[in-house]
Amino acid sequence: MAPMVKSTSRPKWQRLPPKNVYYYRCPDHRKNYVMSFAFCFDREEDIYQFAYCYPYTYTRFQHYLDGLQKRNMDYFFREQLGQSVQQRQLDLLTITSPEDKSDLENSVMQKKIKIPKLSLNHIEEDGEVKDYGEEDLQLRHLKRPEGRKPSEVAHKSIEAVVARLEKQNGLSLGHGTCPEEVFVEASPGTEDMDSLEDAVVPRALYEELLRNYQQQQEEMRHLQQELERTRRQLVQQAKKLKEYGALVSEMKELRDLNRRLQDVLLLRLGSDNLREGAEKKVVFITGRVHPGETPSSFVCQGIIDFLISQHPIAHVLREHLVFKIAPMLNPDGVYLGNYRCSLMGFDLNRHWLDPSPWAHPTLHGVKQLIIQMYNDPKTSLEFYIDIHAHSTMMNGFMYGNIFEDEERFQRQAIFPKLLCQNAEDFSYSSTSFNRDAVKAGTGRRFLGGLLDHTSYCYTLEVSFYSYIIGGTTAAVPYTEEACILGGSPQAWASPHPAESIQVWQDLTGRSGLWSPAW
Repeated sequence: MAPMVKSTSRPKWQRLPPKNVYYYRCPDHRKNYVMSFAFCFDREEDIYQFAYCYPYTYTRFQHYLDGLQKRNMDYFFREQLGQSVQQRQLDLLTITSPEDKSDLENSVMQKKIKIPKLSLNHIEEDGEVKDYGEEDLQLRHLKRPEGRKPSEVAHKSIEAVVARLEKQNGLSLGHGTCPEEVFVEASPGTEDMDSLEDAVVPRALYEELLRNYQQQQEEMRHLQQELERTRRQLVQQAKKLKEYGALVSEMKELRDLNRRLQDVLLLRLGSDNLREGAEKKVVFITGRVHPGETPSSFVCQGIIDFLISQHPIAHVLREHLVFKIAPMLNPDGVYLGNYRCSLMGFDLNRHWLDPSPWAHPTLHGVKQLIIQMYNDPKTSLEFYIDIHAHSTMMNGFMYGNIFEDEERFQRQAIFPKLLCQNAEDFSYSSTSFNRDAVKAGTGRRFLGGLLDHTSYCYTLEVSFYSYIIGGTTAAVPYTEEACILGGSPQAWASPHPAESIQVWQDLTGRSGLWSPAW
């Protein structure tokens, strides 16, 4: 364990190097360990501050809650449960989905899913495309003059040339007159030979033009057929590409739908809580009853940040659980900088049995609320977790209660076991269950005796300093961010039922079915 330091020119909290920190047993303190450290003040103009751990002040806490309140989230509610001796407010947070909000199953099905049609009904068996849709318009890039076909344009141009030649020679080909008839009329007999010779030139030229025209028409017909085949192939390819793109889009939508349906299935695990008139399942969390245990506030903030987030698990938790959080039970002690006691010198975590409304007003208010919920037939207090920090142990761990009922005791061990499997900084080996007389006044012990066998009461401890990842020996110091992330219940607040049942079977050696409380 190494203390923190910052100065006016270096405002970020930093830990002292471990080589400059010393521990020894002091005879003046009943041979308990005492910490001392060496530090060099290298800048005369700076003001230096030292702390046992990262500070988390009452002012910072109020600013944090004010920021959340300004977001106007319909699933977040802040209220003043009471006041401390020095009239500082005791905040109570409620995080749950509003009652009038439609459930997740309706919201899942709100989005209409269009499944692409893979059958090409617009294509006949012979391969001819009957309807090309929009693709046909995009492929027609050649502009046809005045709506006429290319063959018509070529035909008219040749007829114009022939007409000019006929006009020059005094001949006219009507629509019902063939070239042979014209030249028969102009044959030698009554006419002059010179006029016949003049007529022979246009006829030969006309026949040549006619042959060329017929040849061009045949080539044009072949080109049109080839272009039509190419166009049909391009249209079919475009349709296939369009359908492939639609399939990719639909696959993404189906994956999203699958995730939402999984949330629905998870919701149905606690569907009793969603029915109108059903009892509300409550998780009650408290923190900072000992004002010097600042990691408690960081972890509590991590829990709040996650529960109000848009993460799918957070959404599911809000849908079928009610979270009641009192993040700071000892606001006077936090404001004054006390380590363990309140303004009047009381350790509040030893007065749960009979808190005084005058000497322990914050504790009295929370206890009265819990008793009120316990007496409400429509409310079921499923979990109570009191968050603390530990000065000599590493990692996170829990304290639980011991019960005469062996099955109840074994069920209580499941949640810490799941924490150990899902959180790398949680240690199940450091977790212990006790009913020491000296701890009788703690929240865990008092509520464990008050609530029925379906409720679970724990003290969650987090190290002031560091944690050791399983399988290693190196200590990883906690940072502010790591403490906040460590409070995120994403990995442990909603364990998979199969995993819970497996842990139950491992602990009890039985294969009978057991339904987790949440």
